[in-house]
Amino acid sequence: SLQLKRKLFRPFRILVCDANVTPNYTLDTVESIVQYPSSRMRALVLTIKFPKWESAENLGEYIDRVKSWGYTDIQVRQLAHNRREVCLIAKNRVKVQETSVVETSAQNTSLPLSTEKPMSPGKPVSPEKPANIEKPADDAE
Repeated sequence: SLQLKRKLFRPFRILVCDANVTPNYTLDTVESIVQYPSSRMRALVLTIKFPKWESAENLGEYIDRVKSWGYTDIQVRQLAHNRREVCLIAKNRVKVQETSVVETSAQNTSLPLSTEKPMSPGKPVSPEKPANIEKPADDAE
């Protein structure tokens, strides 16, 4: 992500990221683009992949992180392929004042959870209960 010329993303309004990397790397890369001063991203479509089932427990933190970028409408749905990934759609971005990294951490976001709506069709994943991620019975770790 350090090699990205973020100013090249200025004309775009929707960012789609389907990278086969850990959730934090995906979010770090997307955040560097979205938070760039000339960025005008109105919506995000991200796949969050879980290399291990335990990383799905952090889904609420990932959602909070995206909220801290100013998105007020976030929808999450588990994908059926290998079930270790979700699609996160974020839209309705509001201007966020310049703050320090500590102030924008997942624990300090104040956007209401009521703005999260499940995508249709399919089974929504609740950010309050990340355990809704279904682990297939035949999945060998």
